[in-house]
Amino acid sequence: MSFTFKGIRVNISFWFLFFISIISFYSGNFYVTILSLILHEIAHSLLLYIFKGRIFEIDFKLTEINIKSNVMSLPRFKAISVLLTGPLSNITAAVLLKNLNTDAALINLLLGVFQLLPVSSSDGDNILQLVLCGKGRKILKIIYFVFAFIVFSLGFKVLLYSRYNYTL
Repeated sequence: MSFTFKGIRVNISFWFLFFISIISFYSGNFYVTILSLILHEIAHSLLLYIFKGRIFEIDFKLTEINIKSNVMSLPRFKAISVLLTGPLSNITAAVLLKNLNTDAALINLLLGVFQLLPVSSSDGDNILQLVLCGKGRKILKIIYFVFAFIVFSLGFKVLLYSRYNYTL
């Protein structure tokens, strides 16, 4: 499904709607997660608007909500500020919610921290690209490899030392 809202193209995939409808029946924290994602994207959008940036398209896909904008063409400090507002809004929400709803606080904290990690198409990845000024493609590849190696090693260690039997 596609439509235009105030000059912004909005695309919502069938699989996104399907996943939303299925998961809403099984997860009590589903709505908290959706609200956390919305908070994250609104924070980006508000600062982008303040810095006179433009949003061209919003894609709701199965695995991500992607906002296509001109954030990377803004001056470096403004672009980094826009990219940091999403994760920082989630971390702030986590601090504010820690005594009210620990599940909501944890979801916001995890979302904020995950978005700061240098994984492909995350806020952390874009920030790293801006900091390296496009000159460090080799450095980025090394960082991606080291990060992936650490994550896979920790996952393998958990798998080996867990009390659960993961064989089928």
